[in-house]
Amino acid sequence: MRSKMKISLALFSASVIIVAGITSVSAIQTPSKDENHELKSFEKDNLIQQPKISESIENTIKNLGWNYFKYERFRSESSDSKSEIIKNGANRIDIVFKAGISPEKLQKYVDQIKEKIGTSREFIFSKFVLTLSVSYQDEDDLKKLSSLLLVLKINSEDLLQINVHDTNVTVDKWKFIPEMNPMEGGYWDYVWNEPSTHEEPSPPPAPTPPHTPKTNNEVDFWKNYYEENRKRYIGMGLTENVLKEQREISRNNKWNNKRIKVGVIEAKGVLNYKDNQDVFSNNDLTIEHAPYSTHAGVVSEIIVGKQGINPYPILYIKSLTNWNTAAGAIDSMIKQGVYIINNSWGGNETNDYSYNKDAEWLDNVINANPDVIFIQSAGNDGDVS
Repeated sequence: MRSKMKISLALFSASVIIVAGITSVSAIQTPSKDENHELKSFEKDNLIQQPKISESIENTIKNLGWNYFKYERFRSESSDSKSEIIKNGANRIDIVFKAGISPEKLQKYVDQIKEKIGTSREFIFSKFVLTLSVSYQDEDDLKKLSSLLLVLKINSEDLLQINVHDTNVTVDKWKFIPEMNPMEGGYWDYVWNEPSTHEEPSPPPAPTPPHTPKTNNEVDFWKNYYEENRKRYIGMGLTENVLKEQREISRNNKWNNKRIKVGVIEAKGVLNYKDNQDVFSNNDLTIEHAPYSTHAGVVSEIIVGKQGINPYPILYIKSLTNWNTAAGAIDSMIKQGVYIINNSWGGNETNDYSYNKDAEWLDNVINANPDVIFIQSAGNDGDVS
């Protein structure tokens, strides 16, 4: 009964997540093989025609029952406009598979989609977040892409969402902005991306004996905090004893090669470490090539700074460098073994605060990666009264 309801809603509602129309594998059991064939043929022919006759992208998506996300068109050349374009990403369809799908089945679906859409389109497969992003140029191109996807043999029970992002920006235009226009008056940090000149010694040196850490080098950290920071930590339950215990555990993990990796995803850019070295307790930072962001610096300092919570993790700092935005950034973090991820941009007055498609997508990522902890901003904008 549930499967029948999903298919019925997919044909007549734009709010449905799972689209039975994308698959020729029907979940409806009919008593006659011929009747079943006729039903599938009718559904497929009907849905293939819809994208060809719809008057707009929005109507196309409503007819298909996919999720539609419309973004503001930015005409200004201001840094705020550019950063919003980067955060929104390029025109794309995100095909999201359910957590629990086998890797073999997932790869089979991805290969099938890639073969169908051909080599002329750009796509990004973010395996760890179960999302395949396929780009499109404009309304007419979206209709063509929709027709291609509708004839694929994908079981609707394996799909979580099909999301169309109408950002008014093509992939080529999106790529041009982060490459040519640093945000916040920042500049590119080429040092972190220069080819390594390190050469391994020959013959290799003898292995270094295991390090025996001092048993009590966390005595003074609390009194070195500013008074205001001590009050903030206590207010969150991070008392001196709690932090001392956690710092000692992290320190021992460091010496035993079990260090925690913490990620910071910032929409606008990355930490400017070279000009802020004095505020950090260590230089174990992995910073990707991107513009600088003051906000990324603040978040990073809270985590591993001298006034921060814990100096021992390895910090990974990444901005949105792929046109599929958050999906690509989170996927990259998990791929590198980063299991604590901070996402520093939140909602504003126009966002849907109920349990929405974004929340469902993130829950699906968490279900697929149960060891990963997400720290999500509650929102830096909006009415605080």
